[in-house]
Amino acid sequence: MKHQTDSSANHLIVSSDADSIDLLAPYWKEVTEKLHPLLEISFELSPHLCQTGKILEAVRIEEHVSAPVEGIRGRKQIDRRPMARAFLVKAIMNLVSTRQLVQLLQQSRPLRQLCGMEKVPSEPTFSRAFAEFAQNNLGDKVHVAMVEKFVSNQIVMHCSHDTTAVEAREKAVKKTKKLEPSLKKRGRPKKGEIRPPKELTRLERQVTMEADAALAELPRFCDRGFKKDTDGNEYWWRGYKAHIVWADGMVPLCCVTTSASLHDNQGVIPIMKRVAQKVRSLYDLMDSAYDASAIREVSL
Repeated sequence: MKHQTDSSANHLIVSSDADSIDLLAPYWKEVTEKLHPLLEISFELSPHLCQTGKILEAVRIEEHVSAPVEGIRGRKQIDRRPMARAFLVKAIMNLVSTRQLVQLLQQSRPLRQLCGMEKVPSEPTFSRAFAEFAQNNLGDKVHVAMVEKFVSNQIVMHCSHDTTAVEAREKAVKKTKKLEPSLKKRGRPKKGEIRPPKELTRLERQVTMEADAALAELPRFCDRGFKKDTDGNEYWWRGYKAHIVWADGMVPLCCVTTSASLHDNQGVIPIMKRVAQKVRSLYDLMDSAYDASAIREVSL
């Protein structure tokens, strides 16, 4: 197979050639042979579609989706692999709804061919497939595979940590009022008086906890968050907060989504432990919101 991109004319060319058989995903080769046997495919692409094609071939999300089972009775299941590529296209193009994705695929023949589709499935079919991908944690599986392939065999100089707002249209959950702690007498305890030990904070407990157990304690419901941008302007949003750590070259190593109201430093310790399982790193870069003795201890 040959895969060429002419930057001047923005053309994508695919043809048969045994010498270049590793340049394209096996599934893409299978699709092109079915759609255009013994023919060279050449169609004009916009710069954005060329970039989308490069991302699809780098990620190869279809390799993490099982092919439909042959020889079973009943209605044959639609192949989920092209819809997995379309699932990635929806994220790349920042499409808000599945309906927008279906309309775009119906209008753009080159995009359909990049996804490996002869016909565009209906919106409900896409919705069911996307629900399966979310239930099976397809995004996490693909991300782990990419980090292992491109980063795990290298030494990461800097792991940069930060959070970003994730707005959502769903209704925010109302917070329950916290019970006021019982008042304690000031000063030294009386002779024979036994006072309960001071309760550990979440950061102090996370130091000795496993990463998965610490992440399971973090709130994940939709609520309202508050943040200051780089210019010092305050803003509120409804939705969630994404805690992200990336390596040199802007390669994301881990991303965890929590409630919007959770403080930035509450999720960094389990994330650092997860990253340590994936790569070898030398430094953690954070802003002043993460300045805590427990975080410094885990980082060291």
